[in-house]
Amino acid sequence: MKNFIFTLLFLGTLNISHLLSQDLICASTFTEDQKSILIDNKSKMNQSHERTDILIYVPIVFHLIGEADGAGRVPFEAIMDQLCELNAVFARFGYKFYMKNGEIQEVNNNTMYFMASSSAGTSKLVSQKNEFGTNALNVFVTENADNGGLGQTLAYYSFNQDLIVMRKSVAQNETQDHFVLPHEIGHFFSLDHTFNGWDRIPWDGEEITDSISPGGQINELANGANCNTAGDLICDTPADYNLGFGWDGCRPYDGGCKDLTGNLLDPAEDNLMGYFIGCNEYKFSDDQKKIIDQDYLSSRRSYLRVSYEPADLEVTEKANLIGPDDGSTIPFFNGVELNWSPVENATHYFIELTQGLFKKRYIVETNKIFLTDLLPDKNYRWRVVGYNEVNTCAPSSGLWQFRTGSSTTSTKDESYSEKDLKISPNPSFGNNIRLDWNSDYLGELNIEILSTNGKIVFKNKIDKNDVILSYLLENLNINNGFYILKLNFGDRILTKKVIIND
Repeated sequence: MKNFIFTLLFLGTLNISHLLSQDLICASTFTEDQKSILIDNKSKMNQSHERTDILIYVPIVFHLIGEADGAGRVPFEAIMDQLCELNAVFARFGYKFYMKNGEIQEVNNNTMYFMASSSAGTSKLVSQKNEFGTNALNVFVTENADNGGLGQTLAYYSFNQDLIVMRKSVAQNETQDHFVLPHEIGHFFSLDHTFNGWDRIPWDGEEITDSISPGGQINELANGANCNTAGDLICDTPADYNLGFGWDGCRPYDGGCKDLTGNLLDPAEDNLMGYFIGCNEYKFSDDQKKIIDQDYLSSRRSYLRVSYEPADLEVTEKANLIGPDDGSTIPFFNGVELNWSPVENATHYFIELTQGLFKKRYIVETNKIFLTDLLPDKNYRWRVVGYNEVNTCAPSSGLWQFRTGSSTTSTKDESYSEKDLKISPNPSFGNNIRLDWNSDYLGELNIEILSTNGKIVFKNKIDKNDVILSYLLENLNINNGFYILKLNFGDRILTKKVIIND
């Protein structure tokens, strides 16, 4: 795993008030309701569910929040990297997360972007979660994840709303470990910090003279004698008074902190629920893993246990771009097809298209995309990454460039005109539409209906053996909205706008 570039960057609901002075406090505390859930999970952890080597797959939805005009959104590839790292961590504990429907949600909203934890922001997060994130763990990536404490919150788990908010600077920082999100998912599965009670005021070097921590919790003893009622309430995680705060990396702690009885503390530097920085590998303790299992199996997490298991096949190849040729100029702009080689085990493809400072992002399930929303006489650069719901670690394709022309038609032969292609009814009032085409073309036709972001929602292949073609497209099962009907015959293309309206 990659190491942190900053030695004083911490996890979870952690705030940075002044990095150089190490004025860091935790922005929230473990509530009594959360504590009750933890105790209940702990009481059941040895009663049932013998852990096997079978992986548990958990659906996850990432919501990438941008400003009202779409600016500032975290790059898609940063989230693919996050999921790749997340699965590398959790697969060791028997879990993998998969991108629900292979998609990522993009939202433009200033309140969510800048003030996610405000009352208005929280309300919008919940609405977004209820609309697009049901039956999944929801992660929102925003500009600002502060939630009431001093300084900058890197990420937090909201118990009441049951969602995670993560600052985009953490999500896209390629120079640091990606264990902020695994840490927050530990909270999601009912785990507390290993240093519970010392969140806001880490040990300052003074002698411990009280059995109660600054946060009002019982101080855990170094020998674990009171582990069932003190600290994080978990007995195989050693006592920790937030000793990772300000500590130099992940080297063994020898800072001299002693408990009330005079015994030296020996915290677990590599525990995911602590704050030690820069470990090569982090882990949950055995009891933490059992508690995660019990939380997953609990009634409150029943929404995660859907009757679906994703195809967990590795995607390691990069896509090879095919067309338009690199450096080419195409004669038209409102009907451009990008295509690339299929990637083994990929079920989805992410396409990034750049024009100047502007980026367009698309997700499709086939190795091509037909675009109708490009500008004339502009240079575009594009690249593709193949992935599936679980595996998002494949490298990107190369970066190719093309220039659009000024023509407003995608027809390559003027003898075949879009005015001769009829769609009825249009708007449709159901999921059946009729295609009529009067032309002298005879032969194979490829019919596709695409959403406005280029995703193919219907396709079929037929033979035209008469001058007048009349073909009924039945039971399309397409959501209401605007679509592009594309007719491909040989090297020719005709397109028509379609409105589906039930």
